[in-house]
Amino acid sequence: MAAAMNVGRVTLNLIKTIRITSIRNIMPHNRPKIYGGWDAMTREERKRLIEEVPENTKSFEEIMKEEQKNQSKGERLPVNIGVDHRPSRTLLRQMIPAETNKEELERNARNRKLKIPLGELRDYANLEYGPYLDKIMAEHYGIFRDLFENAYFYPVVNMRIAYQYDEELVTPVYTGNVVPPSDAKVEPIIEYEVEDDTLWTLVLTNPDGHLTDNDSEYLHWMIGNIPGSDVSKGEVLCNYLQPFPPRGTGYHRHVFLLFKQDGKLDYTSIKRPDSCTSLKDRTFKMADFYASYEDHLVPMGLSFFQSEYDDSVRNIYHNVLDMKEPSFEYVHQPFYHPPQAMYPGKQPFDRYYDRYRDKKELGEEVMRLKLAMISPFEPYKPKIKYPLAHLDGNKPSWLRRKEELMYRRQEQFRDLPK
Repeated sequence: MAAAMNVGRVTLNLIKTIRITSIRNIMPHNRPKIYGGWDAMTREERKRLIEEVPENTKSFEEIMKEEQKNQSKGERLPVNIGVDHRPSRTLLRQMIPAETNKEELERNARNRKLKIPLGELRDYANLEYGPYLDKIMAEHYGIFRDLFENAYFYPVVNMRIAYQYDEELVTPVYTGNVVPPSDAKVEPIIEYEVEDDTLWTLVLTNPDGHLTDNDSEYLHWMIGNIPGSDVSKGEVLCNYLQPFPPRGTGYHRHVFLLFKQDGKLDYTSIKRPDSCTSLKDRTFKMADFYASYEDHLVPMGLSFFQSEYDDSVRNIYHNVLDMKEPSFEYVHQPFYHPPQAMYPGKQPFDRYYDRYRDKKELGEEVMRLKLAMISPFEPYKPKIKYPLAHLDGNKPSWLRRKEELMYRRQEQFRDLPK
């Protein structure tokens, strides 16, 4: 056994040697080694470096042709329409005093005696890495793709959004959490920290809810010319309307967007009527809105939640929107079964046969069994404690397997009384 293990080790080492040798043969080891930069290179080394073009490198003409092809399809390359954000460790260094002994820090960390200011560390993470993580979440949920046609931005302004549930509890909004429509009946509380002498625009839109046009959205709330962080003093361009995802359409994304203005803007052309309850008037497209004001607006904040149908949506359609409640149902394709074979091979014949039986016939068989177990004159006797221990060994295997499924209440027998 030891000899076999040694042989195995030698073989493994030999394989590693062959693999490393093959990789070295593939690598461009003849490429000039640059230690002193461009100025330290000789003329021949510079010439070789310039002439060596990596394989599968596209030329400028090929890149432009690909870009034109993407634009002809309506696709755009990702471009940052906001402010650039790069996490910095300056604040993290400031949290550690300069006179701190590193050896003492390491000793306390090993002995689990190091005290970490979690509050300050959390604030640092939200400030430096929060915009980057929020951008990743927005890309994951397709926010930039559906609202800005693949343009993106870093949400550098942290918005704290919460719906008032009752006098003590609130329902917060983060990046993709679920908020029921019944919890979002009234406009939320929005807080963010900016300078007082700046103007802002707040938009709440639903890219998944339009009933007739997949490329359009429904505008749920819009306030412009907000002085600083006081949302209540802004110009209401569209009054708030709670989420109303129709039945059967799954989760809808509701996106809060905060734009910084370069000055006071005239929103007369896009202002909706007071107490707007018309879905036609609430039809909206974020890409068109931003294209009209892109010289004056910079996206700075983003937050969104998901919401699906509940009973409060019916009241919105009947009493607020004054329309019939729509309902959708997904029509599934029939389950595919290959043509029935005369000799199915080693498959159990009863299970194979049940695949091709009429569903109504199978349901009738189970219903007859259920009615035989329940009597209107006698109470139902629950099954024995260990039913599988009492199976008759003289019965054929397919019948014992069927009785086991019945005792376990599995597959077609799951509706039998427990």
